[in-house]
Amino acid sequence: MGLDSFTLYSDHKPLIPLINSKDLSETPLRCQRMLIRLLRYKPVAIHQPGKMMVTSDTLCRSPAACSQETSNLHEDVRFHVSMVTSSWPVSDGKLRQLKEETQQAVSLRTAINYTVMGWPTYKQDVMLAARDLFDFRNELSLYDGLLLRGDKIVIPYSMRKEILDRIHDGHLGITKCRERANQGVWWPGLSKQIQDCVAMCKLCMQKKPAQQSEPLLPSALPDRPFQRIGVDLCELKGKHFLVSVDYFSRYIDILPLQSLTSGAVINKIKQIFSQHGIAETVISGNGPQFAAKEFQQFAEEWNFHHATSSPYYPQANGEAERAVRSAKEFVRQNDPHLALLTYRATPLPALGVSPAELAYGR
Repeated sequence: MGLDSFTLYSDHKPLIPLINSKDLSETPLRCQRMLIRLLRYKPVAIHQPGKMMVTSDTLCRSPAACSQETSNLHEDVRFHVSMVTSSWPVSDGKLRQLKEETQQAVSLRTAINYTVMGWPTYKQDVMLAARDLFDFRNELSLYDGLLLRGDKIVIPYSMRKEILDRIHDGHLGITKCRERANQGVWWPGLSKQIQDCVAMCKLCMQKKPAQQSEPLLPSALPDRPFQRIGVDLCELKGKHFLVSVDYFSRYIDILPLQSLTSGAVINKIKQIFSQHGIAETVISGNGPQFAAKEFQQFAEEWNFHHATSSPYYPQANGEAERAVRSAKEFVRQNDPHLALLTYRATPLPALGVSPAELAYGR
């Protein structure tokens, strides 16, 4: 049957994470041939100093002749490389232009020579044109006239502005632009240039959401779900909704309102209580529906504390304000008829239980 796995000792410490945890596509091309050979096995690599590996050190001085299996492995390597390069989001014409510009760029041409012939031991011995690539020398490889770092193309300086503009097409944010760049291009300082490009884009600055004038203060976490909830009203597409959010689980309820009277709001809150239990504290704004005597009587009869935010300062009920924003996004993205239904969303799907089950310990 063979072994499920075996222990592989090596005195080359950088190989340990490559064998144990790295995906094949994320490793340098020069190491992929060895890793492809190990795919049929399940090695567990452990670092051991060379002075402790006497037997293997002796055997490596008298290696065996190259076997037919090793010769056939070159085809497997070429096939894997073609699979990696086929995923590049670049046209054939642009690929030819990249090859031409790479051959004309002094820095990349110098780096290619170093990659083929070997890099100097010390950075000060590297030619100035390729010195910014010295720290990444172990990740560089050559494929079909292109210099690669891992599975990404190293872009020559003459084309970096063009590629940067293509990355920022659609005026995406910094994170999305970096994700797009990671699909196949790289050069030193790319991440910082993406950040500067997005920060200097006039359209992105105009569409950027307004920043909070003051930092948000996190609210204290209750002891259990639906112990404290926030409620607020919102209007979208001519329809009115009551939005409720649990301060413990951030569980959101959206209920349509037929009218804006205190009685209609109270009925919807009773519906929430019937599903999740009566809250100890209900936090709301200072709207007429919540300031009415009828709502105060409702709070006394149902034995919960009603707290209101400061007038003209809606940030005091920030949980409900943020829930209103999420509710509007949900209604906009769904069919108008769905707005007549109750919407619930919880950010705790990994628990596998509802907030109500959490409250009762089920």
